Amino acid sequence: MGIKHFGAGKPPEKIDVLTQPSASSGVAVTGACVFKGIIFKTDGTNDVTVTVYDNTSASGNKLTPESFVIEGSARVFALSYEPGVLAVNGIYVAMSVAGGGEASFQVKHTQG
Repeated sequence: MGIKHFGAGKPPEKIDVLTQPSASSGVAVTGACVFKGIIFKTDGTNDVTVTVYDNTSASGNKLTPESFVIEGSARVFALSYEPGVLAVNGIYVAMSVAGGGEASFQVKHTQG
């Protein structure tokens, strides 16, 4: 009795991946992809303001409706989209932490 695979035994054509953790604003993904979400870890104290762009800089079309604020006390915060949102140019995450605190993020996406 072997392992059964869905899709006639074919591996998935594309899989979701997480970027390496980043502690500052910047390009998370280059090139076209599908934005599936983002995970934040906060310092447990300071609020984090975030905007996610379809670009390689902090301008252009936003992949989230507007900038949003994560309460620092949240410690871990996740935002997900299913189905994902097409990012034509890549994904840029603009993040600022109040009070000089610390936070990091990882972007979930499907490349290609």
